[in-house]
Amino acid sequence: MRGDAIGIGLVLALEAASWSVGSPQVPGGDESRRSTVALYDAGEYAEACPAIESLVDAGKPLDGPMTYRLFFCRRQRGDARAAETLSLARTRLEQELPESADLDVPFYLVNALQNLEESAEARRVAEKTLASLKSGTLRGPETPAERFRLAKLHADLGLDPEATSLYAEALAGFEVVGRATFRPYVLWASRWIGERALDRQDWPAVDRAFSALAQSNDASVYELDRLAVARSRLGRFAEAREAWDRAVKAEPATTDRARYCARIAELAAELAPLPQTDPTSERRLGDLSKDELEALLNDQAEAVRNVRREAAATKRLKKKARQQLESRMATAKSMFVAAAYEYALDDFPIRETLFQAGLAQLLFWPQEWQVVPTPPE
Repeated sequence: MRGDAIGIGLVLALEAASWSVGSPQVPGGDESRRSTVALYDAGEYAEACPAIESLVDAGKPLDGPMTYRLFFCRRQRGDARAAETLSLARTRLEQELPESADLDVPFYLVNALQNLEESAEARRVAEKTLASLKSGTLRGPETPAERFRLAKLHADLGLDPEATSLYAEALAGFEVVGRATFRPYVLWASRWIGERALDRQDWPAVDRAFSALAQSNDASVYELDRLAVARSRLGRFAEAREAWDRAVKAEPATTDRARYCARIAELAAELAPLPQTDPTSERRLGDLSKDELEALLNDQAEAVRNVRREAAATKRLKKKARQQLESRMATAKSMFVAAAYEYALDDFPIRETLFQAGLAQLLFWPQEWQVVPTPPE
């Protein structure tokens, strides 16, 4: 994820000709300015623009952070002036940097430099900012938004443990003041934490991060899938199915994986606990390769066919014989579902594999698991 994809502040829509490239007068205590920034912080970019224009019309020029916000807003709207706005933001932020007392100016300057693809200079500014914080020449974070900014500066430098901790502190603060008040910050921090947790396979952390996105209806289909994977790894099959079902509803035409996974999770919830090892090699299912899992799936399908053949060869099944066949069928079903689940969680092509091998009906047709199957309606 790129550092500018979340615009962290509010954007001012004003004519470039009205700006002064020098040191603009910033109405720091102006209520109209604060309310405009609040709109930007909440991600309400379209609503913020008229308010910002009124600030400019009132003769209140923009400082560096506000000019960067204007750039972001213009870029969001596809405004052709976004590039020149970014250049002006960079100029103003560099002018203000020596006198800056908090994180606003260096934070937005780093973002501007990243958007200008000047990564080395962005890194230099970020490193100098952290050094100034350590020496006490720059005021440390006092609000959740400032903790967020400090977290991103650490993330920009690859300091992931520190960034994770600071993002978590920022999210806790946003919960107190209201998530909607700083919605873009919350989305960014949650996604950042979730992605790093995925890299570590820290499933509880993945669950927390992407559950927050799902609760606010901001999770993408990919994030819903990762949330379902995390819940599956934690043995919460019914909740995993709920996440995959939401993915299907969000994009019904493109979510075959989610549809298959939701059905596997539903069966897993019915059959839990699932077997954890390959009955032949006694190896953990998670240690099996793609080919080995496919072989295990085919073995269970053959076991089903054998049960049916034996049942069909007997004119009248006695109770004990039927119970034995049903037990074998149940064993095959549990192993098939366990292998299919592991296959899906390992991100192998579950839909394509089952469909091409003629095994999809074992998921979607309950009668396939009957010793003497009834014809489908």
